[in-house]
Amino acid sequence: MDPLGTPGKAHRPAVTYSDQVGIDHDSPTPLYLQLAALLREQIRDGTLTGRVPSVKTLSQQHEISHITAEKALAVLKDEGIVHSVIGKGTFIARR
Repeated sequence: MDPLGTPGKAHRPAVTYSDQVGIDHDSPTPLYLQLAALLREQIRDGTLTGRVPSVKTLSQQHEISHITAEKALAVLKDEGIVHSVIGKGTFIARR
């Protein structure tokens, strides 16, 4: 039940990462796109530098599945914002 006592999806508070705007689990925007936008903004403003948190870390911090975190990183890879090194992790691409 929601806070008003009506049946439906209960409100889940957003989980924040580095004191930035978090993921809104109740938003119609897919979670992976929200995470990609959050990471993109953190890279742009310098909050996130060097290595990107692991899929496991992202999924735990934002209460999302590993697949969702992987999809968000795939979006950023397709945009050329990050790149992965097998066995090392995902890193912010040099511009």
